[in-house]
Amino acid sequence: DWSSDVCSSDLVPVVSRDNAGARELRKLAPELIRIYNQTSEATTLISELLSDPPSQELHKRFRSLFAQEQEASLRRLSAAWLELSKSS
Repeated sequence: DWSSDVCSSDLVPVVSRDNAGARELRKLAPELIRIYNQTSEATTLISELLSDPPSQELHKRFRSLFAQEQEASLRRLSAAWLELSKSS
């Protein structure tokens, strides 16, 4: 049963309206993150991704990079909070 190895969210690339968060994610995985400004663009991007979906390997790499980025971000945030608490 493949469902134990792969969940459906592993197979879904992201199509997002242009915003800072989407642009940051696109830096990590440009093959998986598509950004649009107009609804018609979103429709085209979704159709393209459905006809030629990214590989599971790309998804695995993205999850790994995303987890590393999140951990680094939390470490920076924690360090900033510690510095603020010391100066108070």
